[in-house]
Amino acid sequence: MNFILADIGGTQTRLARATNFSLIKEIKKFPTEKKYSQGINQLKKEIQALSPQKEIQALVLGLPGTFSSNEKNLLQAPNLKDWAKKPLAKSLSNFFNCPVFLKNDADLAGLGEAIKGAGRNKKIVAYLSLGTGVGGVRIVNQKIDQNTQGFEPGHQIIKMDGLRWPSCGQKGCLESFVSGKAFKQKYKIKPENCHHQKIWEIYAQELTPGIINLSVLWSPQVIILGGGISQKGQNLIKMIRKNLKKELKIFKPPLILQNKLGDQAGLYGGLFFLKNRIKK
Repeated sequence: MNFILADIGGTQTRLARATNFSLIKEIKKFPTEKKYSQGINQLKKEIQALSPQKEIQALVLGLPGTFSSNEKNLLQAPNLKDWAKKPLAKSLSNFFNCPVFLKNDADLAGLGEAIKGAGRNKKIVAYLSLGTGVGGVRIVNQKIDQNTQGFEPGHQIIKMDGLRWPSCGQKGCLESFVSGKAFKQKYKIKPENCHHQKIWEIYAQELTPGIINLSVLWSPQVIILGGGISQKGQNLIKMIRKNLKKELKIFKPPLILQNKLGDQAGLYGGLFFLKNRIKK
């Protein structure tokens, strides 16, 4: 067996190869091309280099956006706008002569964390990705929960008269407060370079309403924070836990944990997705 897994984020792309359904062998990382024509050519080149002269049985791509009902086309991608409504799956399938699956990147990362990461042994897992944008998913019994249009917790409205966010056109959505893009716009510094405690206290306070909404609407046993911003670690987690204890009065706050798989969460999620899909 030879599978290719791709996690295409708004900033970085990660590629991996696996020969079974339990272990990823090789991982490559490179900046994501914003232009689709350049991005698809780069993907083909990197996949060929990762799997030279080896037949590919299947390819799965995690992407930050929403998809058609058959998940063959990317309909909207706020942080990769030029990739939307392009024949990505068809182009790669024809080129590599194998089935190609498209999934939301946060869905796959959440699936990876639910099965192999911080959500192991939990029946209901909520995953929230804090990166260039904000995504998320609900995992029930180690499967992506059924839905009609996908999960977009980053676009929940938490302030009706808030800033109109260019990525989605909505006013006051969670992403406009706590995404990496919003962080840099507001504080003029990248999150990974910020060491100001007061800024992180404000950030945790703005993230708290979104966490509360996930708690009361999805009723998870655990909420896992992933994405680059979550790497601020236990200090951020502690602030959120403190805020939840103070503000969440209806339910007992769920566990709030940092992801365990890091950059590999989406890749492992893709592998587990293929395992279930190919068995059918």
